[in-house]
Amino acid sequence: MMEYDPINRNRNQSVFTDTTCYDEALSVPEKLALILQQKGMVARLTKLMLKHRPGKFVQLHPTYYGSFNCCFHMELEDGHVAMRIPLPENSIDAERKMHSEAAIMRLVAERTTIPVPKIYHCGTGRENPTGLGPFIIMDYVAHERTMADLLQAGAANGSPGPSAAIDKQLPHEMVRRIYGQMANIILQLDKITMPRIGMLRHDNTNNRKRKYAVSGMPMTQNLTDVIVFGGMPSYLLDNRSYTSSFQFYSAQADLHMAHFLFQQETIVESKDDAKDKYMARLLFRRLWQQGKIIYDVQDGVEEFAAEKFKLICDDLSPNNILLDDDNNVVGIIDWEFAYFGPEAIATSPPWWLLLEKPELWHAGFHDWVTLYPTYLELFLEALVLEEKKAGKKPEDIASKIEALSISHTSPFDDVTKGTLSQKMRASWESGAFWINWASRRSFGFDTVFWNFLDERYFGPNEKGGYEGRLSLLTREEKEIMDYVAHSKMMENYQTDRRRWHRADSRMYLKAIMGKSRV
Repeated sequence: MMEYDPINRNRNQSVFTDTTCYDEALSVPEKLALILQQKGMVARLTKLMLKHRPGKFVQLHPTYYGSFNCCFHMELEDGHVAMRIPLPENSIDAERKMHSEAAIMRLVAERTTIPVPKIYHCGTGRENPTGLGPFIIMDYVAHERTMADLLQAGAANGSPGPSAAIDKQLPHEMVRRIYGQMANIILQLDKITMPRIGMLRHDNTNNRKRKYAVSGMPMTQNLTDVIVFGGMPSYLLDNRSYTSSFQFYSAQADLHMAHFLFQQETIVESKDDAKDKYMARLLFRRLWQQGKIIYDVQDGVEEFAAEKFKLICDDLSPNNILLDDDNNVVGIIDWEFAYFGPEAIATSPPWWLLLEKPELWHAGFHDWVTLYPTYLELFLEALVLEEKKAGKKPEDIASKIEALSISHTSPFDDVTKGTLSQKMRASWESGAFWINWASRRSFGFDTVFWNFLDERYFGPNEKGGYEGRLSLLTREEKEIMDYVAHSKMMENYQTDRRRWHRADSRMYLKAIMGKSRV
């Protein structure tokens, strides 16, 4: 175990992944590679791919391993085909997630001009003779580079730099053109809506008018991260879809606390650090429980009229945009973390404009915050151009009247009217962007809460951390905070990891949070 400084605390630094969980996740591709070396495995794999995409076999190309999936690439005389399977130990509810990804890709292909790989078959684990679980067989998209290759540091002059950082030397006009292709994609996705929050599936009710339906908890990237890299038991999840944004955001706040309670390594550096993290999550949960963020009233309301939920793609970024030799988009891949969710998230400005998340930025969180507005302006200019091409006016009578209104009480109110570019600008300027980011990022939560949410909702905090908020807690809440902080510090010095039993973990969760599932 690592040594901890008893006085160390840094509210500008977010949570690290659990060291043991991270190492175990990295070892999964190696284990799979050994399985693929077993006698007859390649033959069964090839036969399965040819069954659903017939052709004359030429060769198998090297296997690609990602963080959560593995992709096989087979070359035929008349084309290329790919087979994608989830890495077994790095996937949550792999079968449902794989079928949801296939449904998303088919829906996008039907309702937009966005180039996605053609799917030949999405199969269950029982259909896979290799024993490697559920799979998707689809076209392999030949490409020259990704969009990230054009934007990342060193692209302008060939000099090395941080791989996940935009090259600040690139001419802004070039960046604007590149952003324009992404703006077109996002604008098309914005048209797709569903009446519930959750994962997409093919409708099995024989309803000819309804080909797709939403069911089950949305499989967000954050949800997978806290389980795979944070060690939170997956059986604590309450697999349900949501009928309102309020339900979704409340569930994310619960997830942040559960993740904090169950990650055992590299999550706190001192008792004060543990109390800061606990306090932030407790107050964030309270904001949603009381409905203060969406409604700015004391009592939350679970349902409100006629919400339409947007298609959200957590992993939609330049890394997954494939380009040809002329830098035109020829394919978009990795739709596994796509789901239907609140419009306020879909209308937040893209996090990937700098190619890296704010809490992971190589030069620090505050540098990201300083640099981001420059590139947001470039993106919004590109988005306005795409809106004009699509026949949308960037400003109309209704939006002008809305802009004159002084009745808004919530930072989310401003993102419900107008064009997508107007909504994104309002999200950034009102601070709704940071509320959404805090909701979506368990590992990046702390920095956002203390920098953007704490004083906004709870007033001045001269002491800077949990000490300035003790007056907001009941005696029981203070005792629980002390207990949790002590427990987290004990974990730091234990040589053996605790193996939670289901009943014990649910009892612990209920004792701290008042509920046994999240």
